[in-house]
Formats: sequence, C-alpha cells, structure tokens
Amino acid sequence: MGVCPTQKCIDYNSRVILKQVEPANQSANGLIRNMNKMWKHAEYDTSTLHRLIKEEKITFAGNISLKIYGSLRCKSGKRIKRKNRVFFIDKDEAIQYGFRPCGHCMKNEYHEWKQTFHKKTTS
Repeated sequence: MGVCPTQKCIDYNSRVILKQVEPANQSANGLIRNMNKMWKHAEYDTSTLHRLIKEEKITFAGNISLKIYGSLRCKSGKRIKRKNRVFFIDKDEAIQYGFRPCGHCMKNEYHEWKQTFHKKTTS
C-alpha cells in the first residue's frame, strides 16, 4: 500500500496519486496533479518520493528560490536545501513554472536558454 504523509493523496492499486483539485491536468503517464502547486520536497516523506522517482513520475528537480531545474543526479541539485527543492514530471512543467535549465547538468539546454534570454533582453 502506498504512503501519503498528508491528506492530499488517494491510494489506487497501491499507487499514491495526488488528489485532483481544480484546475488540474492529467499528464501522459497518468498522474493527476494540481498544476497550481509544485511538489515541494518538504511536504512528502522520503519513501514516497523514492517510489515516484523509481516509477519515473518525477524526472527533474528544481530550486524554488533560484528558479533553476536540472536532473535528479546533478551534483549542484543534490546540495539544494530540502525546503527549497521542488520536483517536476518533465522539462515542460519546469519551464511552465518559469524555471531555467541548470548550467552544470543541462549544458546544451542552458546555452539555448541563455541565447534566447539574451535576445529577449536586448530587443
């Protein structure tokens, strides 16, 4: 049976999924999430997060204060304080929240973002 540290989850077939709250979206992998709220590390227990990562429902992490996202294996990302760490299903979700790519683990994406950002600021 899945573990949910708060009352924000429903357990279906031993899978914890977040309750659907308006407005909500269903991602391609079937996970229902409230798109107005990011998954904050401090709000979930370690076992739930490990399971979601193992099931590939969480694939990126970000620093909410710096607005940077990157891979779960990034050395810089592993140093993020728990209170500042958030998780994303994919790159698109991170970008929707206004996060930029990490310059360490996502060098190509970072350089593309930097060129695009520089063009916007000089125009």
